[in-house]
Amino acid sequence: MVFGLMTAHMAIKYSVILPAYNEAESIGRAIGKVAGALKGLPAEVIVAEDGSRDGTFQAAKKAARGFSNVRVFHFEGRLGRGGALINAFSKAKGEFVAYIDTDLSPDPKALRELFTALEGCDVVTGSRYAPGAKAKRELSRLTASSVFNFLVQIVLGSGLRDHQCGLKAFKKPVILEICKRVKSRGWFWDTEVLVLAQKMGYRTAEVPIAWSEERFAGQSKVNFLRDSLRMFADIVAMRLRLWKRGILY
Repeated sequence: MVFGLMTAHMAIKYSVILPAYNEAESIGRAIGKVAGALKGLPAEVIVAEDGSRDGTFQAAKKAARGFSNVRVFHFEGRLGRGGALINAFSKAKGEFVAYIDTDLSPDPKALRELFTALEGCDVVTGSRYAPGAKAKRELSRLTASSVFNFLVQIVLGSGLRDHQCGLKAFKKPVILEICKRVKSRGWFWDTEVLVLAQKMGYRTAEVPIAWSEERFAGQSKVNFLRDSLRMFADIVAMRLRLWKRGILY
């Protein structure tokens, strides 16, 4: 199901996707902030609402009425983060596509920088660890993230610093081709996409961004044993898939 209006004479070049699951309280603010960050650009905003049960779809529809360049897609059954993004990429009108986490931990203003960088490469990711980045993070989350990124670099041979940042941009044909080979539909999807992009020979780049986790202050759900085992299992599983298929799927 899709809801939204588009400006009749605007040739869309950029599409920004907001993946949303049970985000009724924040989706309106996210739509407004992202649309504001894209003001003046030939851009659209797509809400990929993934089977929420808290009224996110209704809240997104209401917020979208205030904009001519916002579309809302609703999926009855859960597709998972990766599945919802893949579906939205296929429907995007822009030749450049991006997604940003709906909690807006990444600063939406960085979208313009990612799109500029994309002119010279195929895949661009926001980075909390590249020189110049400004990231406010809880120690537990910072530690878990650092360990994860180190393992991805060592085990999967990635040359990037940050794999799970919820702000990435792609040339549309490139991400659609990568998505044909991605197995994960959950949280590991972000990492798998970046690793595959490098293995497939696409040009990748990192852009330092501003990042804040103030929304989650004092509410960390990190469980070092559980999350470390899950991270390691996903990394090893991908390494085995790459090995069995001769590096590529």
